[in-house]
Amino acid sequence: MNMRAGSVAVVGSAVVDLITRVHTRPRPGETVIAHDFTMAVGGKGCNQAIAAARMGAAASFVGIVGDDPFGAMIRQALHRDGVDARHLQTAASEGTALGMPVVDDRGENAIVIAPRANARLTTHHVREAASLLQAADILLLQGEVPMEASTEAAEVAHAAAGRVVLNAAPAGDFPPRLLALTDILPRGQRARGRRPGRRSPGRRRLARRGRQTLAPRPASRHHHPGRAGLIPT
Repeated sequence: MNMRAGSVAVVGSAVVDLITRVHTRPRPGETVIAHDFTMAVGGKGCNQAIAAARMGAAASFVGIVGDDPFGAMIRQALHRDGVDARHLQTAASEGTALGMPVVDDRGENAIVIAPRANARLTTHHVREAASLLQAADILLLQGEVPMEASTEAAEVAHAAAGRVVLNAAPAGDFPPRLLALTDILPRGQRARGRRPGRRSPGRRRLARRGRQTLAPRPASRHHHPGRAGLIPT
């Protein structure tokens, strides 16, 4: 599909992942030595924006980072791939969000996320980017920033006849209003801890409304020079 004439706006998360690779993941109370360490730009929102730009879309990103080297790293990654980051805000009182995956030799991972600045994205930030959201053909959302901000973004895009795509991950109960504004819901992998065959209440509500769903996609890769990881954030 040729997306060069299209425009994609993303409202969502930006994370720097501190990835350690170990032969076996530590058990409670155990210390293990990592055989590799990598820093990578990630976050579902940031990954979406970079992926859209690489596919040829006019991509823009609305989010928030800290006033720190990690935030600068995210800005550089977006700029490098041609993503419009004019509405990437800076939080004065919080650092950039961090992910801390521990990956073993089988590719199994456990991840600790510190949301930090991501949790500070507000409806005010979204309204400041309203003209950008209104001009976009597609709005991409996820569940890694406050739901109030995502719902406000969906309201703005919907009013301007844009298509709203919600990646409902991490798994959770998404607000009914956000689901009502969603046009497309990609079907992701089942979250650990959720029993097979059960859909979240948000997904059941979306299904009842007859919204379109898409088949699962591979995990997004991190975007940083010289190396690609496979750890979803």
